[in-house]
Amino acid sequence: MWNFEYLSIIVMPVSLLSGTKPLGRPRITWLSTVQQDLKQHHLMLPEAADLAQNRPLWRMMSTYGATQS
Repeated sequence: MWNFEYLSIIVMPVSLLSGTKPLGRPRITWLSTVQQDLKQHHLMLPEAADLAQNRPLWRMMSTYGATQS
């Protein structure tokens, strides 16, 4: 007699191997790096784009951020 609970434990991992999971760590993109940097300043990407239109203010923010890292 087969113990079907035990058999399902053995067979389950084999069925999971047929998936298409990518190998390795996900790539770090330029955009994700920018979003992480903006998160440290409590900004979102659209807010930063609006802020970048004011060049003197943006220069002050970016210089402050570079010295505090």
